[in-house]
Amino acid sequence: MGRSRPRRILFRVDASESIGTGHVVRCLALSLELARRGIEPWFASRGVAAPADQIDASGHPVVHLEGPASAELAVISDHVPRNIRRRPFAALVMDHYGLGAEWLNEARQLATRRLVIDDLADRSLPCELLVNPNPGVASGDYASLVAPATRLLLGVRFVLLRPPFRTTRAAGRRPVGAVRNVLVTMGGSDLSDATTTAVKAVRSALPSVRIDVVLGALYADELVRGPGIHVHRAIGGEAMAQLMMDADIAIGAGGTTSWERCALGLPTIILRLARNQDAIARQLDAAGAAVDAGAVELLDVAPLSDLIRQLANDRSRRQAMSDRAWDLVDGRGVERIAHHLDGVRVRRATMADARLLWAWANDPDIRSASFNPEPISYPDHVGWLRQRLADRSCLLLIGGNGAGPLGQVRFDRREADAEVSISVAPEHRGTVGGLLLESAVRRFRRWLPQANLVAQVKIDNGPSRRLFERAGFRLVGDRRGVLLYQAAALADATPTLEQVAGK
Repeated sequence: MGRSRPRRILFRVDASESIGTGHVVRCLALSLELARRGIEPWFASRGVAAPADQIDASGHPVVHLEGPASAELAVISDHVPRNIRRRPFAALVMDHYGLGAEWLNEARQLATRRLVIDDLADRSLPCELLVNPNPGVASGDYASLVAPATRLLLGVRFVLLRPPFRTTRAAGRRPVGAVRNVLVTMGGSDLSDATTTAVKAVRSALPSVRIDVVLGALYADELVRGPGIHVHRAIGGEAMAQLMMDADIAIGAGGTTSWERCALGLPTIILRLARNQDAIARQLDAAGAAVDAGAVELLDVAPLSDLIRQLANDRSRRQAMSDRAWDLVDGRGVERIAHHLDGVRVRRATMADARLLWAWANDPDIRSASFNPEPISYPDHVGWLRQRLADRSCLLLIGGNGAGPLGQVRFDRREADAEVSISVAPEHRGTVGGLLLESAVRRFRRWLPQANLVAQVKIDNGPSRRLFERAGFRLVGDRRGVLLYQAAALADATPTLEQVAGK
């Protein structure tokens, strides 16, 4: 599954005092995952000094934009090495409220595939992939804004988190106890100086606690001072993750850091600093994962202080908030989005895959979900694999992409039917099963286009049931605790970067 040449993806994203730095933060999170897979990220930005420095520090090529927006595509094109037969980028990622249909249509001169990261659902967005990570968003919100073929990646499964928050989460949660540390963080900029309001409210409600105050890269002043107040300015992801782990309560804006706090199970009171934070605050409050304190301009120190005091005195409520926040955001959104951009390529298995397939087959979760849960010896496995590879009624496929081997899909023909089974590599479970199955089914249809495709799943295997149902299989029967599924007509997925790069 090697690649003959590098693939590039362009990120179009800005930062400023008015729009903050969250767009840059989440694009950088995705770019790091793509770079890990051997894909070359490029950035085009009008960002002011601090966020632009973050992009420069990533080591990715950057086109610094100036002048009218109508000319920026030409500026980008002039900076990129070109191949006369191909567009310079395999895909483009746009995370920008100020750009819409006209820009995206013209951007096809640079990339065939376009992915838009959006929070507002307020304008036409011609693209092949659309990501909205907010809770409560539905496909109907984009019914008149995107083409029917656009693949929608909606909801908190697609929250884009930086690597430190994913690794910190893996270490587990801090126990919920007495409130001794409070974190105040309003994101990259804070034009309304909600930081000062929050600090005063914390000090009024909890006079003896430690207050860690994070000032964003674009925060204009450093007026927050006093005993027990520790100010941190424009810190990196590792330091922020540690502050969140140390905190018992957070007071923060409803932007990107909302998801970081959820992923670490930190009880939070949210202050809405911008319009795009309204839905996030409402939905997290409705889910019991945070407290929505409303728009900051309508909130004074006294009512905010009362909210803080109530939450600090209610340990069971904080525990419930921590549980719901932790369950809501698993931190693997960048992996899921990167799989969609990277695509999944499948090939026939060979005897060289014996060790890999044996390790997957003996994974405890796979064995418990199998009809025969006993461990498999390596000699038995090798003998079985030789038989399956020689059997012309069997198609055994390995899926992979820049993240490495992803899993296996097997098709066994039985007269007019073919039964499909799938197992995903342990490190990729929950992120790529649907795409792996789609790619394998496309390959299968070239092998046996008329076969009736079926699957059997143990009734207590919830992940497999959801995987087949999302892939278009419908439930047709139940035999003693084994569910029978049949494939409906599966539409082709959007093309992979590999396919686009060859155009």
